[in-house]
Amino acid sequence: GVAPWMALALAGWLLFVIPYRLTGMVVDRVALERDTRSTWKLLLGGAIYSVWVVGLAVAVGRWRGMWLGLLTLGLVPVVGMLGLLVRERWRGAWVDVRRWGLLRSRRRLVDTLRMAQHRLGQRLDQLFEHHTPRGDA
Repeated sequence: GVAPWMALALAGWLLFVIPYRLTGMVVDRVALERDTRSTWKLLLGGAIYSVWVVGLAVAVGRWRGMWLGLLTLGLVPVVGMLGLLVRERWRGAWVDVRRWGLLRSRRRLVDTLRMAQHRLGQRLDQLFEHHTPRGDA
Protein backbone atom coordinates (compact mmCIF):
# COMPACT_ATOMS: atom_id res chain seq x y z
CA GLY A 1 0.00 0.00 0.00
CA VAL A 2 0.85 3.61 0.49
CA ALA A 3 2.36 3.27 3.99
CA PRO A 4 5.77 1.86 2.91
CA TRP A 5 6.13 4.64 0.32
CA MET A 6 5.17 7.26 2.88
CA ALA A 7 7.71 5.82 5.32
CA LEU A 8 10.40 5.86 2.62
CA ALA A 9 9.57 9.45 1.64
CA LEU A 10 9.65 10.56 5.28
CA ALA A 11 12.88 8.67 6.03
CA GLY A 12 14.61 10.18 3.00
CA TRP A 13 13.47 13.66 3.98
CA LEU A 14 14.49 13.25 7.64
CA LEU A 15 17.91 11.87 6.72
CA PHE A 16 18.76 14.83 4.51
CA VAL A 17 16.79 17.82 5.79
CA ILE A 18 19.81 19.18 7.69
CA PRO A 19 22.31 19.16 4.78
CA TYR A 20 19.57 20.44 2.46
CA ARG A 21 18.87 23.44 4.70
CA LEU A 22 22.58 23.99 5.36
CA THR A 23 23.32 24.11 1.62
CA GLY A 24 20.57 26.66 1.10
CA MET A 25 21.72 28.81 4.01
CA VAL A 26 25.34 28.88 2.84
CA VAL A 27 24.45 29.66 -0.78
CA ASP A 28 22.02 32.39 0.35
CA ARG A 29 24.80 34.13 2.31
CA VAL A 30 27.13 34.37 -0.70
CA ALA A 31 26.55 37.10 -3.29
CA LEU A 32 26.09 35.10 -6.48
CA GLU A 33 24.80 35.86 -9.92
CA ARG A 34 21.40 34.34 -10.57
CA ASP A 35 22.73 32.05 -13.30
CA THR A 36 25.45 30.56 -11.05
CA ARG A 37 23.32 29.81 -7.96
CA SER A 38 22.33 26.36 -9.18
CA THR A 39 25.91 25.44 -9.96
CA TRP A 40 27.05 26.55 -6.52
CA LYS A 41 24.19 24.66 -4.88
CA LEU A 42 25.14 21.52 -6.79
CA LEU A 43 28.86 21.73 -6.00
CA LEU A 44 28.50 22.86 -2.41
CA GLY A 45 25.56 20.52 -1.82
CA GLY A 46 27.57 17.58 -3.15
CA ALA A 47 30.32 18.31 -0.67
CA ILE A 48 27.95 18.92 2.26
CA TYR A 49 25.88 15.81 1.53
CA SER A 50 29.02 13.69 1.20
CA VAL A 51 30.39 14.90 4.53
CA TRP A 52 26.95 14.34 6.08
CA VAL A 53 26.69 10.72 4.86
CA VAL A 54 30.24 9.90 5.94
CA GLY A 55 29.57 11.55 9.31
CA LEU A 56 26.42 9.45 9.79
CA ALA A 57 28.31 6.30 8.84
CA VAL A 58 31.14 7.08 11.26
CA ALA A 59 28.67 7.84 14.06
CA VAL A 60 26.78 4.59 13.47
CA GLY A 61 30.06 2.69 13.14
CA ARG A 62 31.29 3.97 16.50
CA TRP A 63 27.93 3.37 18.14
CA ARG A 64 27.06 -0.06 16.67
CA GLY A 65 30.17 -1.34 14.92
CA MET A 66 32.06 -1.04 11.69
CA TRP A 67 29.73 -3.27 9.64
CA LEU A 68 26.65 -1.24 10.47
CA GLY A 69 28.64 1.90 9.74
CA LEU A 70 29.51 0.54 6.29
CA LEU A 71 25.90 -0.51 5.76
CA THR A 72 24.83 3.02 6.69
CA LEU A 73 27.33 4.44 4.21
CA GLY A 74 25.76 2.37 1.44
CA LEU A 75 22.09 2.57 2.37
CA VAL A 76 21.60 6.18 3.47
CA PRO A 77 22.13 7.63 -0.06
CA VAL A 78 19.81 4.98 -1.52
CA VAL A 79 17.06 5.76 1.00
CA GLY A 80 17.55 9.49 0.37
CA MET A 81 17.27 9.13 -3.40
CA LEU A 82 14.29 6.77 -3.27
CA GLY A 83 12.56 9.10 -0.82
CA LEU A 84 13.21 12.01 -3.16
CA LEU A 85 11.76 10.09 -6.11
CA VAL A 86 8.61 9.26 -4.15
CA ARG A 87 8.16 12.88 -3.04
CA GLU A 88 8.73 14.16 -6.59
CA ARG A 89 6.14 11.76 -8.01
CA TRP A 90 3.63 12.86 -5.36
CA ARG A 91 4.37 16.50 -6.12
CA GLY A 92 3.85 15.86 -9.84
CA ALA A 93 0.57 14.05 -9.16
CA TRP A 94 -0.62 16.91 -6.94
CA VAL A 95 0.22 19.45 -9.68
CA ASP A 96 -1.79 17.37 -12.17
CA VAL A 97 -4.77 17.23 -9.79
CA ARG A 98 -4.66 20.99 -9.25
CA ARG A 99 -4.36 21.63 -13.01
CA TRP A 100 -7.31 19.35 -13.74
CA GLY A 101 -9.39 21.10 -11.09
CA LEU A 102 -8.47 24.53 -12.42
CA LEU A 103 -9.32 23.57 -15.99
CA ARG A 104 -12.66 22.12 -14.87
CA SER A 105 -13.56 25.20 -12.85
CA ARG A 106 -12.58 27.65 -15.61
CA ARG A 107 -14.29 26.01 -18.58
CA ARG A 108 -15.28 29.33 -20.22
CA LEU A 109 -11.71 30.67 -19.97
CA VAL A 110 -10.30 27.45 -21.42
CA ASP A 111 -12.75 27.61 -24.34
CA THR A 112 -11.85 31.26 -25.00
CA LEU A 113 -8.13 30.46 -24.93
CA ARG A 114 -8.66 27.46 -27.20
CA MET A 115 -10.45 29.64 -29.78
CA ALA A 116 -7.73 32.29 -29.59
CA GLN A 117 -5.08 29.61 -30.06
CA HIS A 118 -6.94 28.28 -33.10
CA ARG A 119 -7.21 31.78 -34.67
CA LEU A 120 -3.52 32.42 -33.98
CA GLY A 121 -2.62 29.11 -35.63
CA GLN A 122 -4.67 30.03 -38.69
CA ARG A 123 -3.01 33.45 -38.90
CA LEU A 124 0.46 31.89 -38.60
CA ASP A 125 -0.40 29.44 -41.39
CA GLN A 126 -1.49 32.38 -43.60
CA LEU A 127 1.71 34.30 -42.85
CA PHE A 128 3.83 31.25 -43.51
CA GLU A 129 2.15 30.62 -46.88
CA HIS A 130 2.41 34.29 -47.87
CA HIS A 131 6.09 34.67 -46.94
CA THR A 132 7.40 31.28 -48.03
CA PRO A 133 9.52 31.60 -51.19
CA ARG A 134 8.26 29.50 -54.04
CA GLY A 135 10.83 27.60 -56.02
CA ASP A 136 10.38 27.70 -59.82
CA ALA A 137 12.72 24.85 -60.59
